[in-house]
Amino acid sequence: MIELENYSVGIYCRLSREDIKNGKKDVSLSIENQQATLEKYVNDRGWTIYKVYADDDFSGTTFDRPGWVELMRDVGDGDVNCIVVKDLSRFARNRIESALTREKFIEMGVRFLTVEGHRYDNLNDVDLDNGYDMATPMMEMVYEMHSADTSIKVRAVKKLMGQQGKFSNSQAPYGYAKSPNDKHKLIVDDESAAIVRGIYDSFICGASRRDIADKLNVRGVDSPVFYYYKKYKDGATPPARVRNKAGKPVLTEFKNVWGAETVRQILQNEVYIGNMVNGKRKNKSFKNKKRENKKPSEWLRVEGTHEAIVPIDVWERVQDKIKAKTRVYNTKRTKEPGLFAGVLKCADCGGQMAYMSGKKAYRCSRYNNNGGSKACTPHNLREYDITMYVLNDIKEYAVLSVKQRKSLEKHLMGLLNKSKNNDMKSVLSKISKAENRLSVLERLDNSLYENMVEGLITKDEFKIKKATYTKEKSEIEESLLSLRREHAAIEEATGEISEWIELIERCVNIETLERAEVLNLIDKIIVGETIKDEETKETYQDIEIHYRFIGNLLNAKEGAD
Repeated sequence: MIELENYSVGIYCRLSREDIKNGKKDVSLSIENQQATLEKYVNDRGWTIYKVYADDDFSGTTFDRPGWVELMRDVGDGDVNCIVVKDLSRFARNRIESALTREKFIEMGVRFLTVEGHRYDNLNDVDLDNGYDMATPMMEMVYEMHSADTSIKVRAVKKLMGQQGKFSNSQAPYGYAKSPNDKHKLIVDDESAAIVRGIYDSFICGASRRDIADKLNVRGVDSPVFYYYKKYKDGATPPARVRNKAGKPVLTEFKNVWGAETVRQILQNEVYIGNMVNGKRKNKSFKNKKRENKKPSEWLRVEGTHEAIVPIDVWERVQDKIKAKTRVYNTKRTKEPGLFAGVLKCADCGGQMAYMSGKKAYRCSRYNNNGGSKACTPHNLREYDITMYVLNDIKEYAVLSVKQRKSLEKHLMGLLNKSKNNDMKSVLSKISKAENRLSVLERLDNSLYENMVEGLITKDEFKIKKATYTKEKSEIEESLLSLRREHAAIEEATGEISEWIELIERCVNIETLERAEVLNLIDKIIVGETIKDEETKETYQDIEIHYRFIGNLLNAKEGAD
């Protein structure tokens, strides 16, 4: 490598969470301080500064940093032939990658040097008369060990915060902002929260995630990342991110567009019902930043930590729709789903009824997809027939509700109480059994260590039993959470009667049926097979409507007079 009188210099600065002390970033290490120091160093030597590259809040254990990737791109293009860094810790905290990258610079003829701490200059690396440089590899090992120690401490702090239900990320979820009084607490951001509510409403009314994203883009609504930078970063443009393509890190600019995946994440994030869920993913190691998903049983979930944006009943309806994975059959001419897509169920096999748009009819999807009668029977149903049947049923209740609301409420309340008592007994029994088993497991778990010390069980048996008890406790805790929600839903059922009646009354003058009304009023419709009476030669088909909120109470409507 030849020393030049003038260099085209790339100044590189980096700061990360590793450099935070007592909750504050070390001012001496700030990007501004590093830049000022390096600019003075370069200017004093009469070299030319090509550009300053900076990575704020990026770990040195990986080279997948936007500023560094951009610098390497300019080095590859021949625009930069000298890199100046404050010290080796700003360059990297990964001894293997650090050494390989230094060797690469020598091969490329790029000068690389640090100006403080252990001063390194790769001009000396190619001067064999000076002997092998032992100090630099030692310093790289020290920096890596410091990162490993910091990583352990950071994980411990984040786990504790997760257990306490505190928010610990740098950017609040879309729809929320960090409280100015406590950065670990979320408050509602009214502007973006309105968009979140609209997303949930649209999905419930039958819009697909792709449709929702397209409509938001047409309206010109900023995507979550652009909204965050525009509102909370003084209108700045989101910086480029690093993505690996075929093993090579490349810079990718953020696009201000909504995608179906972004909508899916919003629809499935418990943060919108007031729950804080931390620890969903983990890094492979402190040096490998690739994220791995953890099992839901390992998540740190704390309920009721902040104000909800989405009501719990809306959330549960959305999750049910997502789990159902409704298949909608479309023609080439239209993207509109069938009026009852996802609502009709086969009475015999329990599967979805597939919408055949060309025939404007429905058929059992298992029969349709699995070789005919071996799987099920057709259960054919014309859309016109089911539409008229449902429309007439809704209008009947709408008229009854307007004319005899008190009588209908009284009748439904009687049916509900009878159903509620049976359901409540069953749920409370299950809760009691689960809580008792949890207590037993706690006692067994607590006695394990003493049993091992006393020689009653071996160390291997201790580990196996510990893992078994932990797994069972986690499963029971999840079951208890579901049972308690079911218990709360039964308790709130009285209010649901009034809510359903108010919805049905709006349909008193309805002439046509829209998909929004179907999804708002009806939970599911059970469709029986068409049966032919051999004597009368007439055909009939059982249709059972299960209305939302009050289940199937309305099937006993003869008592509502």
